[in-house]
Amino acid sequence: MNKIALYSSLLAMFIFMLPYGAFAASNHTSFSLTNPATIGSTQLDPGRYEVKWNGTGNQIHVRITQNGKTLATATGTMVKQQQAYPYNAVDTVKNSANQNVIQGFQFAKQKTELMVKRSPA
Repeated sequence: MNKIALYSSLLAMFIFMLPYGAFAASNHTSFSLTNPATIGSTQLDPGRYEVKWNGTGNQIHVRITQNGKTLATATGTMVKQQQAYPYNAVDTVKNSANQNVIQGFQFAKQKTELMVKRSPA
């Protein structure tokens, strides 16, 4: 009986921790832009890219790559949201020059968003 309780407890802990481990180990995702957008001082043309990040708290290092080449870097922070996002998405806003500026990345089935810190104008 003790073995069954032990195995049940271990299984429950594994199932509980699985989403956290999967998210922590997966610190990159692909995204597509249908319109030009800037991140930091770099303008990205429409196309497919990958966002990679490492770090914790308010000091997350963000890299945008395409075909293995780093095109842009930025600093970001993970922000908890109340609801999980239904799909991966790039969060953009228009600046005063009416250009798309990337302000964050949303991840499918996650309650966190990687917010990019804006560079000083």
